[in-house]
Amino acid sequence: GVVSVLETPFLEDESIDEVSLRKIVDFAIASRAAAVCTPGFASEFYKLSDPERYRVAAVVIEQAKGQLPVFISTGSGSVHATVKFSQYAESIGAQGLMVLPPMLSPLGPKEIFTFFEKVCRSVQIPIMLQDADFTGSGLPSRLFVDLADQCPNFLFAKLETALPGAKCEEIIRLSRGKVQVLYGLGGVYIMDGFRHGATAIMPGAALTDLYACIIDLYDSGQTDLAKSLFYRMHPYLIFA
Repeated sequence: GVVSVLETPFLEDESIDEVSLRKIVDFAIASRAAAVCTPGFASEFYKLSDPERYRVAAVVIEQAKGQLPVFISTGSGSVHATVKFSQYAESIGAQGLMVLPPMLSPLGPKEIFTFFEKVCRSVQIPIMLQDADFTGSGLPSRLFVDLADQCPNFLFAKLETALPGAKCEEIIRLSRGKVQVLYGLGGVYIMDGFRHGATAIMPGAALTDLYACIIDLYDSGQTDLAKSLFYRMHPYLIFA
């Protein structure tokens, strides 16, 4: 299905518009999202203070009222900060976490493994690694598989890499299907994802209803109609 990454609405004074944020959650539910996620790149998490990130998480979980799963994006610059946010998200009812590796001071594969292993062992709920390399090939497939072998709650990989099809297929094959792969980058590669076994796409919230329709058409065997609708959207996605 489609996992909507929720935008963060702001008031004129740049504080969070909680009333509008709740409306976005309601829209995702009405549009048949499989789940929602916040605060990610579409949420402009990098513009939020830590207390604001915590507040956005609380508002979204409260508004969802258990009607669909909520993933909270907790990646921070250190293991300590990521663990603290992750444990808070779990305590208020998040059903899963999306975790971005540290970006300001990039780590090698060995250090990233250690980072994620500590985060996984700090909570009980499922973990998704956000492989956000928007122009390159991202982290090695083996890293995802090794994490799944060591951490029972490491279950998802979100790929935001160029031409992700072969990597998607490899992660699924090497993990024997334990790691489910989701496609990011606004859903521009959704058709590639269908062909290579992706479980879901994770775009921003604005087109959730259309994505849900496309997925329904594809799953029901109406692939030509699904592609026709998707490629009508494509110029807007590329522009965005």
